[in-house]
Amino acid sequence: MLKKAVPLIVTIALLAGLIGSGCKSLSSAAVSEQPIPDTANLLASVQIHQLLTDEDLIQAYDEAEKDPQIPQTFAETMAQFEHEAGIDPLDYLEAVIFANTASEDGYWGAIVRGAFDEAALIQAVELATQVEMTPSDYHGYQVYIDEEQKNALSFLSDTEFVIGTVAAVRGVLDVETGDAQRLSGAIVNTFNALSGSLLRVAVGTPAKWTEEINREDTPVGYRLLKSITAVGAAVSKSGEDVTIETRIQFVSPIFAGALAFGLWNLKTFVPRVFDMSPEAETTLKKIKLAVRGASVRISMTSTVDELIELFQTME
Repeated sequence: MLKKAVPLIVTIALLAGLIGSGCKSLSSAAVSEQPIPDTANLLASVQIHQLLTDEDLIQAYDEAEKDPQIPQTFAETMAQFEHEAGIDPLDYLEAVIFANTASEDGYWGAIVRGAFDEAALIQAVELATQVEMTPSDYHGYQVYIDEEQKNALSFLSDTEFVIGTVAAVRGVLDVETGDAQRLSGAIVNTFNALSGSLLRVAVGTPAKWTEEINREDTPVGYRLLKSITAVGAAVSKSGEDVTIETRIQFVSPIFAGALAFGLWNLKTFVPRVFDMSPEAETTLKKIKLAVRGASVRISMTSTVDELIELFQTME
């Protein structure tokens, strides 16, 4: 299961490299200071260079079953991407991505930091999208917009740029010039709590949960969902060990305690219900639960092989 997902992970990383970062990693503090509009309800980051140079992931990709029409090795994949896009993904370290999942227009953007050639980057984007980018002025910034007026790119400084939908790019410039509010609150706090990760994502509670879960006959489980303000997840890696972490932020410590109690019971009784191998049961025991205030943290550190064993058992 995990090996089959590796090509998709690499594809996401390569795409993030296209919109992606420069030569400095964005720390949690830096993310909080980024001009991300408060219209976003999703925040994510991808450590491009770290993902693309990890020996275990490279080996997993090379050994995974793949369609004969796609590159069969990671090195071939990287070479093809550089040839077609005109940029080397290994030159990028991190992409900080934001979006509004409720937007009907596909609102998204990525704030990027690093050393880059502006002309070469614009050319690479035009080559990848097959659409010409035309410059225009907005708040004193040059904004390059495609022919369909859907996507845009703007250079915030010599070491930073933003790319995404026109509305998202202009939203960043509005925050940069003080004409709009910066994203803050539960989403940013949850995101920052997931530090030091290959992949991080935090999302606010979808508005439709609150709209739909408001009847007296609503089951307790649904009311628990309604009390969630933000959910975050992250994957980090140290040597052969992979850590998967989830954080769930509630409006009250009472709801956080209720979820932790339910998860503890689930962890206790799953081995008794399912026919699990000793290895998978050992891995399951590594899941740790912690409650701090109104936040629940679920984490597990294990090797890639142990995670594969657990996933196969669950399937």
